[in-house]
Amino acid sequence: MDASTQNGAFFLSDIAELVTMFIPGQSGPILPSQMGQVQILQTAYLEIAAGQIVGMGPMAELKNTQNLPTVSVQGRTVLPGLVDPHTHLVFAGTREHELVQRIRTARNQPKDQRMAGGINFTVSKTREASFADLQQAALGRLARMLAHGTTTAEAKSGYGLNLDHELRLLEVVASLGGQPIELVSTFLGAHAVPAGHSQADYVEEVLAMIPIVAERKLAEFCDVFCEQGFFTPEETRRILLKAREHGLKLKLHADELAASGGSILAGELAAVSADHLQFAPPEGLQKMKAAGTIPVLLPGTAFYLGLPYADTVAMRELDLPLAISTDLNPGGCYCESQLFMCVLACTQMGMLPIEALVGVTVNAAWAIDRGQSAGVIAPGRQADLVVLDTPNHMGVPYHFGVNLVHSVYKRGKKVWEPKI
Repeated sequence: MDASTQNGAFFLSDIAELVTMFIPGQSGPILPSQMGQVQILQTAYLEIAAGQIVGMGPMAELKNTQNLPTVSVQGRTVLPGLVDPHTHLVFAGTREHELVQRIRTARNQPKDQRMAGGINFTVSKTREASFADLQQAALGRLARMLAHGTTTAEAKSGYGLNLDHELRLLEVVASLGGQPIELVSTFLGAHAVPAGHSQADYVEEVLAMIPIVAERKLAEFCDVFCEQGFFTPEETRRILLKAREHGLKLKLHADELAASGGSILAGELAAVSADHLQFAPPEGLQKMKAAGTIPVLLPGTAFYLGLPYADTVAMRELDLPLAISTDLNPGGCYCESQLFMCVLACTQMGMLPIEALVGVTVNAAWAIDRGQSAGVIAPGRQADLVVLDTPNHMGVPYHFGVNLVHSVYKRGKKVWEPKI
């Protein structure tokens, strides 16, 4: 066991590039216009004690007067632990058959019909699974997320679609609280209309679930799939206002398949985030900007389903702070790697490497209301760190198709490294 896995103080040394995601004097998500202010130290060290960052600076200024243990990263890059702000972590069954079918026969199928049946397939498999099976499957996904550098993540329900099964999914999320990845729980009862229910009746059913979810403190956020063929803006508004009434914070799946009104509604309700946004109109983006709603971009879903990518040019022109997520789910993007999302953001969405990495750290943290604790390296912050096998942050989109993660730290403790 090396010094870094103990609870005491130690130095992380010989860091080729320390990308802090810190702007001195600022607290909040980082805007496109501020990227040049992000503090990046070359040939640096970190001092860690009691699970927090207590100091950092150039290697030439390291003074180890207390003779603390020193762990050299040997010229690698260090980032804040990655944050994944939009995942459907808990489910049973897989849907690889949909990919094969789409390749063979569904290339011209309307895009707004690609997922409706699939969600109910997963609902059926998830309802059949035991609590222990769901928990074990989620633990496997968390292990892969950790191996790819994620240390904080959001986790939604949404594959239960009735009270008992939605509560069970949220209880699975709660049971995973002792893992190295900190989880933020979201109620997504309004993910799709379950088989055998009318749209109107199921909306009423979701409204009735919200007070129970809130009373049991099983979710911090409420999300709705506001989309053509799923839930209308009017239905979404009713659900989210009910959630706010019961103390839940607001999120939306918005404008993924068409300009559905989700981004406009997100701005009107001042949601914490609106996610997807491939078809978000200028009015929706402007309302989000005015309300402080963070766009969460999900490039893996666009990549996998053959959808357009979100218009980052329009978002940068409005100086919106951009967050990025995997959208880990069984139908639209079965992927646990935020670093792969950075590759897509750079190669397909025109984002610079630093913009993409801001999107999976500090801005992702603010998109789940964890901006005060996660996503930044600075004195007094939690020592959640990922060490990358690259001499600088630009290597992330450049050296793709492999896992660049060398090691991961959570609260100053090494929680992952490759098995040799």
